[in-house]
Amino acid sequence: MFYRPLEYTAYTYRDTAALTGKLQLTNSIKMNSSPNNDIDYGDLPNHLGFHIRRTYTAYLRVFASLVGKRFALKSQQYSILVLTGQNAGITPSAIAGAIEVKRSLIAVLTEDLRQRGFIEIKTSTSDRREKRLHLTKKGHAFTNEIRQVLTTEFGPALAKKLSSKEISTLNKILPKIYN
Repeated sequence: MFYRPLEYTAYTYRDTAALTGKLQLTNSIKMNSSPNNDIDYGDLPNHLGFHIRRTYTAYLRVFASLVGKRFALKSQQYSILVLTGQNAGITPSAIAGAIEVKRSLIAVLTEDLRQRGFIEIKTSTSDRREKRLHLTKKGHAFTNEIRQVLTTEFGPALAKKLSSKEISTLNKILPKIYN
């Protein structure tokens, strides 16, 4: 599927005098996909969640094109590699909590990483039911290679329309939403 960027139009005033007796300022965004498919987003642009969802979609699209296809890796798998590298012996449940995905998905993703030789899954010495994850040497090298692509290609591609100050501001304010 091909996505085109949204074209932001000027703010428009919608006459709601019949309902409120006042003019209401709305943000009108139209899809730039084809001359016959213009979409008025109504009040969606006034909702933070709308923009967060669109941003996440852009993130996934860029990740898939620059990292996913090249390394056959999902974004959650990169998170697993980083968390395992930073926290040797971390449990799959801890990772699931840290990145807010279901434990069953972590099991599938870690098994793929294990089969590819990037992580080892060891049984805990204190509780044989508990599994502990460890990054292999191959996993460290793989994670570093991906990190390099994220730094040199992914970040610039995702934030090409943002200044360094805007990126810094986003990195400060976005965690306030989920923390």
